Amino acid sequence: MLVATSYWETGSAVCLAPIFSVTLVLGYVTKRRSIYVHEVGARVGLIGGVPVLWRSYDLALSVVGFSNPTWFTAASLALLAEFVTLTFGLAALLGELGGRTGRWLAERRGSGSRATHSRQ
Repeated sequence: MLVATSYWETGSAVCLAPIFSVTLVLGYVTKRRSIYVHEVGARVGLIGGVPVLWRSYDLALSVVGFSNPTWFTAASLALLAEFVTLTFGLAALLGELGGRTGRWLAERRGSGSRATHSRQ
């Protein structure tokens, strides 16, 4: 959602940095609450990469609108498809790294213990 909001506000830039931040918090919370969700970071990363599709659609329309030879247009669209695939892979990787880092931070603080305050 943060990636989509940032893309909507700028209209041209897609930033994947919020994916790491969100999955860091998500990994921390799931570990502290003793919730085990397999590959939650990668899933959130893939969902966070959806604005890349919006941007690639705009780019594809631009490429098709140019008066280039057919082979050049086809090669450009193939490179764009590869770029989208790599970007989704990067988003999933950032999400998984954030989730694992969050779980690691939760383990360092003690996964089952909560801070207790005693009044004396």
